[in-house]
This record gives sequence, structure tokens and C-alpha cells, in this order.
Amino acid sequence: MAGVIHRAGGITVAASIQERDSRTLVCGVWAQSREQSILTKNKASHVVARGAIFVDGRAVVRDLSFMREVPPTADYAGAPANCHLTERAWQPGDESKPVSIRIPRQVVEIESGGFIGGFAVVFKQDGPGAGI
Repeated sequence: MAGVIHRAGGITVAASIQERDSRTLVCGVWAQSREQSILTKNKASHVVARGAIFVDGRAVVRDLSFMREVPPTADYAGAPANCHLTERAWQPGDESKPVSIRIPRQVVEIESGGFIGGFAVVFKQDGPGAGI
């Protein structure tokens, strides 16, 4: 796996693009921190699914649920990625265009605290990533 890597809030997503049958093929993996709060356990796949891959500022994939979860590591090159063949035509120079991953801010869990109040766990696309 090579390409752009984004480490965000206990989740790391890595993606790359290539040409296949004159169209854009997006391949990617994701990892989550081994240590998870009970409030975030089993939520990462839903967070990742809401993400999108952009090539040169334009969305080419809007659902990342096709990606494979892999264990956290320092380098995702060579990771066994799943791929998605998009409708976007491959264009000369695409291999050098910027690829970015965007995952929207979202509420992961809401805990009500009764009379005392409560709190929400919110995913933001920044932070330490999955770690190793």
C-alpha cells in the first residue's frame, strides 16, 4: 500500500490510486488503535465508511467501507488492500496529482449522565492516529 496516509483520532487510513481499464482504481486500508475506550469500541468501521477519497480536490469515492482493516503499523506500504474501481476516467498525470482522505466530524457515542448531564465522543480528523 502506498500513497496518502491520514492518521486521525485513533484511526489511520491509507489510500493510493492507479489506472485500471482506463479508469481510476482506489485501493486502501485502515487501522484503529489497539487500546479503545468502551465508548469507541466497534465504532471505527462506521467512522471510516463515512470518509471519501479526493483526487486533485475532487471526490472519486464517497464510501470507504470497501477498505480492509489491518493491524496498526508504522508503514502501510505493501498492506493487503481492497480496491474499488471508480467511474472516473484515468487522466494523464493522475499518478502525480494530490490524493487526500477526508472523514467528516461525527458523533461516535453519546452518554447521558442523568441529572448530572452527559457527554459525547466526537470524531475529528486530526490527532495521533492508530499508533502501533
